[in-house]
Amino acid sequence: MKVIQARKKYSVTYPDLYAPHGHKNKKEFDCVQRAHQNMLENMPSVAIQTLCCGIMYPLFAAACCGIWSLGRISYVVGYSTGNPSKRQFGGILAHFGDMPLMIATFVVAYKMIA
Repeated sequence: MKVIQARKKYSVTYPDLYAPHGHKNKKEFDCVQRAHQNMLENMPSVAIQTLCCGIMYPLFAAACCGIWSLGRISYVVGYSTGNPSKRQFGGILAHFGDMPLMIATFVVAYKMIA
């Protein structure tokens, strides 16, 4: 669920980033908002790593980014249910994409320097 949809559904108005204390749907809205923020926090590093690795290993980089993207979609969908434990599968799947990408970034950097 998108944050804007959650704002309407749970009646959380701007400028509040999270639902105010005492709001009847605080947990549900805050889970949607946190899923969105977490995606924004992780996306830049994965994008840069994908671009860097793509210089030498374009198919590998694209595959890792694809796996990460599927994991993040699953993460956001699970987290947006209002039950934070449902994000775990997506988080683990995303790490199957971002961890190899991180290692490959160091390999590419080493090969470019050496």
